[in-house]
Amino acid sequence: MFLLLEKKRKSNSWWKPFLDCLPNYKDYEGTPMTWKFDENVEDEKLLSSLPKFTRLHVEKQIEQFNSDFAIVTSLLLPFQNIFSKKEYLWAWITVNTRCMYFELPKYLQENGSKNSSVNKITLVPYADYINHHFELRNAEARCTKSGYDVVTIANVKKGEYIWFSYGPHNDSFLQCEYGFSMSNTNSMNNEKLFINKYNSIDITEIIVKLLNIPKKESVLKWLTQSGYLGDYTIGFETVDRTKDMGPHIISKPSHRTRIALAALIEKEDDFKFNQEQYSFMCPVKLEKFLQGFNDGEYYLKTETALLQKILTRYKKDLTSKLETLNSCESNFKSNIVRKLLSSELYLIEHV
Repeated sequence: MFLLLEKKRKSNSWWKPFLDCLPNYKDYEGTPMTWKFDENVEDEKLLSSLPKFTRLHVEKQIEQFNSDFAIVTSLLLPFQNIFSKKEYLWAWITVNTRCMYFELPKYLQENGSKNSSVNKITLVPYADYINHHFELRNAEARCTKSGYDVVTIANVKKGEYIWFSYGPHNDSFLQCEYGFSMSNTNSMNNEKLFINKYNSIDITEIIVKLLNIPKKESVLKWLTQSGYLGDYTIGFETVDRTKDMGPHIISKPSHRTRIALAALIEKEDDFKFNQEQYSFMCPVKLEKFLQGFNDGEYYLKTETALLQKILTRYKKDLTSKLETLNSCESNFKSNIVRKLLSSELYLIEHV
């Protein structure tokens, strides 16, 4: 709201030089949530073609934006139509993509705000031009009494980029929140092929459907009780680049996913309710696997077969979406969707 109101003051705003440096709305088209507000049929199709995890992230962003916009318009009710929804979207994304965390001085802190990260975000001129790279990070921002100091943590030669790390984020998160992704899996040249080691695919929905059948009711309750229901992912275990052979890549299911698959493999009758402890008990070998006393070798063969069935289904959906995209005209937005789908497909092919 502050950005928009100051922008409307034009040359009367003390912040004009800073506002003039900010991107325009068009610059944010790499952020998929903007496609929803452009009222374009092709954009709607592209949104539906996004990988499911990415699409869910976009939906959460849109829900948050609409909630924020409703609050701000209610505050400005006496001044109707002071700015449009699309104008507010520009300002909202500007804050979302360019803010950093900053500890406010005590005299500016409201009661109860000290431990709230929401009250610690700020726009930092200059620092928001430094892009993300999780491997080539050579600088960091440090909070000081005067503001932010950007310092190098490695030797940086003239003409080289300065890189921050925004955190251990996968391509889906980076694309939704910042409008870019890291991986390039379409190249035939291994030297150019690059993998975001934090990429993962979410197979929660498929596994939960397998659990939501009457004969698996006790299994479902045991997983819930153990804190292992949901968040079933497959990610890269290693992404190592050797000198001559290119990247060596292995992707595997997370421990949570393996526990859920192992529970599905076990018989329903082996999950019994213990009245004395008032909890569900599982087979001893599964409990030991859960606690980390073994590596689940007993389940591995059947687990692998079950996982392959799940991934075959997931891969079919990705391939179908890619085939549809490949038959359409290539443009900036469709290439974003294609890149995200290809990255997930690449991960599956290396399980």
